Amino acid sequence: MPDDNSYGITPSFRPEEYVWLRQRLKIDQMAIDKEIIEMPELIQKAGEYVSTAIEIREAAENELKHEQAAVAERLRLTPNIGKDGKQDGKTRSEAQIASEVPLSDLVREKQMELSTARLDAALWSILVESLRRKDSGIRVMADLISARFITADHILDKRRQEIRNAKV
Repeated sequence: MPDDNSYGITPSFRPEEYVWLRQRLKIDQMAIDKEIIEMPELIQKAGEYVSTAIEIREAAENELKHEQAAVAERLRLTPNIGKDGKQDGKTRSEAQIASEVPLSDLVREKQMELSTARLDAALWSILVESLRRKDSGIRVMADLISARFITADHILDKRRQEIRNAKV
């Protein structure tokens, strides 16, 4: 069975917690009662992390806009350099400023931070949705066990089969 994080995608925000919660996505049929009890806490914890990740993303967006404006202002205030490497006395056009802003190292750095923050928020959001789906699946499983469509013997046989397959 592959590792729970076989794709290697882990957010930079709270990576240990993300991996731990992601490992909790599989339903343990042998401990369905424990699963039912702990699901609200897991969803709450992951929800708090996704809220924080979204806040970090929004802050990164604001920082990028601020840095773009600051770079544009600096370009407006600095003299234009001609092809000969000397100041030519002309002011930069807004089109020239707009094309030079993305070339700034600070702007690029802020764009990378925003990209990372977007990925983190998306990964945490997906994890929360997966936990909600697990919660729904647990309830269906509990209903099937209560209705005796799934028996304890069936669950034990399935677990034994998993153990045998893992040893091979």
